[in-house]
Amino acid sequence: MNNVLQPDLDASRDHKFITENDECFVPADEFRKHWNIGDEPWRNFVRLLCGCTRFPFLLLQNPSKAHIKPYETMIQCHTIAWMSTSLQGLGLSLDEVCILDICALFSDDDLDAMDEENKWRAVEAAYALTEKIIRILRPSVLICCQCVTRGRWDRSWNTIWKPAENELAGLLCSSTKEATKRVAISIDLGDHTLWAIRGFHPMYFLRSAPVGEASERILLQLFHDVYEPCALWKRMIVGTSSRALVDEIESAFADLAERQDAHSQGRSPGFREGRDHVPRHGFAGCDIARDGAGV
Repeated sequence: MNNVLQPDLDASRDHKFITENDECFVPADEFRKHWNIGDEPWRNFVRLLCGCTRFPFLLLQNPSKAHIKPYETMIQCHTIAWMSTSLQGLGLSLDEVCILDICALFSDDDLDAMDEENKWRAVEAAYALTEKIIRILRPSVLICCQCVTRGRWDRSWNTIWKPAENELAGLLCSSTKEATKRVAISIDLGDHTLWAIRGFHPMYFLRSAPVGEASERILLQLFHDVYEPCALWKRMIVGTSSRALVDEIESAFADLAERQDAHSQGRSPGFREGRDHVPRHGFAGCDIARDGAGV
């Protein structure tokens, strides 16, 4: 996997962050209005999707039932809390990793409130929205943590979840078996290639502890292998940016001392070009954690 991820990280020190003004939210906002999505689900959707575009995206199934609550409450749900703790252990945060749902903006409760026909129409519309977002943002790597888009049936073969008609949604489906074998597939999106790493949803083991401990170790190892290079890259960026910030501050003080000295000697003080601002950065540890993402 590092053969895919590391060259992308090494290619540039650019660390573009998705913010609430990104073009990917244009089709999402149209979707929101069409389906009458509430304010809190929308804000939570935007906040989770914002992050560093160079880091692998996380793809979940659909929002928690708690997505109708404020963000700080919503992220305490089992799935997001587990992901947050796992990322923090590597030196990253939810604010730095883009999280997207394959069935965007509809929780199970939202779908259960619809009649059968509208439910599956809404699901396919959500799949299409997610595809649009992926095509706009062009992630290099995405970890699939959902397994419903191939379909799900009970023991009597009654349909629990229909197989996706959307081709990409079907491809971005995974299983614990594939995750154990560390499967990753390349998906051709025209002028862009997406690598999809097979993971599985954290609730697979969170609802079955302690039986799920072995499965949890598999997903933790996957997170480590994928996000550890990102954490190292981040530390390099933050270290470089911090040094640049110190240089800016030291230069500003030197300018101030020069002007004060000139003033005391009756000379007209001059100003050095390019010292009229402090640089803005995109990672925690620099002066701004997420420029413009106040959702």
